[in-house]
Amino acid sequence: GGEDAKAAAAAGADLAGAAAGVLHNLLHPALRAWNTRAQHQTLLSTLCQVLRMVGSPLNDPKGTKISANAETKQFTMLVAKILGNAGALGALCGQNMLFRARLQMMRAIVQRERKDGKEEELATKMIESARAFVILRRCRFGKSSDAAAEDGARTPAPAWEPVLDRLLTDEGADEIRDEIAAVVDQHSLLAGAFKKFGFEGSVGV
Repeated sequence: GGEDAKAAAAAGADLAGAAAGVLHNLLHPALRAWNTRAQHQTLLSTLCQVLRMVGSPLNDPKGTKISANAETKQFTMLVAKILGNAGALGALCGQNMLFRARLQMMRAIVQRERKDGKEEELATKMIESARAFVILRRCRFGKSSDAAAEDGARTPAPAWEPVLDRLLTDEGADEIRDEIAAVVDQHSLLAGAFKKFGFEGSVGV
């Protein structure tokens, strides 16, 4: 009855606290380097800007068909230009860059929850970071054969072409839009735990 429900709730709260603590410890090394890698930050910001430009299928709601218009071609060309550079692809698909994108997203979510800044700007930052995170995570394992394995067990084999090709199909665009929405939901739950257990400093706020 009520006691069981209380025990389950307490266990759930303990688990959420432990998860937030683990993430707090994981994120700290990335945070220490937060302002030291200006080039990496510039690269990530550039990708975020390209992913939001007119012609990006990620701007459209689920179910929107891909159109082969001039804007989409321009978008495709710019993504290819950034990710087609082997050095840039290697840096963008590194674990640190994924941490950085995730950290930006968590920071924006926590700030939104605290009403710490302009709602519209923070929402944009959150979505942009989520888009970059999903696209880069897919690129990191673009040529991996162990696609079914968990991220931690997979061997990174960066490739951007399969990811862009998939994004430019109706089915693939919807799949990636869903993945971005799921990532935002998951991190919103974590941000709630951060706030509840006092780990907001982990995301630099």
